[in-house]
Amino acid sequence: IMDLTGQVLKENNNKNIFILLASSLTKINDGLSSELISNILEIKLLDYLGVGLELDVCVNCGRKSDLLTIDLTSGGVVCKNCYKEGFVMNPKALHLMQLLKKVNIEKLERLEITDETIFTEIDKFIQDYYSGYTGIYLNKKKII
Repeated sequence: IMDLTGQVLKENNNKNIFILLASSLTKINDGLSSELISNILEIKLLDYLGVGLELDVCVNCGRKSDLLTIDLTSGGVVCKNCYKEGFVMNPKALHLMQLLKKVNIEKLERLEITDETIFTEIDKFIQDYYSGYTGIYLNKKKII
């Protein structure tokens, strides 16, 4: 997360990035999952790179209901009506991503995911999104 934050700071020198980093490191030090905290930070840092994900409404029609999956090329969720073909994210993974984007890291006290496949799906999506839209590759994350 230090490497990623450094790369984001090269693009946007916003003081809130430091607050996110410090909060993330504190929570990892407090024993929360480093992988999940990393995912939260990665999702939040997308906004500072100008490619944040829209996870509350369909990026095509603005609909708030019947959200089906995240469309990698559109940068957010699409509803059942706007979905064409391709990747469909597990509904639990989609819901968790929505929660991770909204969570305040500083106030987070407990964080658990019991289904490893959901975590793996979220992590892969984030890596693909970073690779495709930011030019930042999360290779060092494999060390974790």
